Amino acid sequence: MDRQIIGNYQVHAGVRSRVLTDYWTIARATGSYKGKFPDGLIPAIMELFDKFLCLKWDNLRKLYQFGGKVNDGETVDLNIECKPTFLTDATKMDGVPRGAYDVVFADPGYSDYDYEKWGAKPIKPYSFIDAGLECVKPGGYYILLHTLLYKMRAFKNCRAIAYIAVDSGPNHRIRGLQIYQKVAK
Repeated sequence: MDRQIIGNYQVHAGVRSRVLTDYWTIARATGSYKGKFPDGLIPAIMELFDKFLCLKWDNLRKLYQFGGKVNDGETVDLNIECKPTFLTDATKMDGVPRGAYDVVFADPGYSDYDYEKWGAKPIKPYSFIDAGLECVKPGGYYILLHTLLYKMRAFKNCRAIAYIAVDSGPNHRIRGLQIYQKVAK
């Protein structure tokens, strides 16, 4: 399939109603930590921010709402073994600065099985979005990686930037990467 060029960014599917749609095939996660991002996901997001949004990922203040083990930003997690920046519930974000981050990235568990293997209590869909959005600066971005595509109305005071299908190979769920920009009220 031919790829379309928008700015410096190569797009598989195109732009519809000013929202980027794409399909990424990314290597599955490797390593012993359960809940790790697929290998290549963060570099692909970095490229999207650099070439499509003209923003350098390394210059952005980032918060990973369901942190796990991440090296390039602050993290929220209830698992003390992950050494989070903020040891708190990601649905409440107690103690996390509000309006302080250029990017908040949410990658919650997808099923009861995920929570069971982490020894965590399942969270309800949509229960974490408001708390995460409160931490995003106006003009900043909220990124959600999930198997459920969330309704746009859940992202108050935001505009959709991208919907990207993320495939990490056989026997893995295709996830939706949704990117929203917070607009000033």
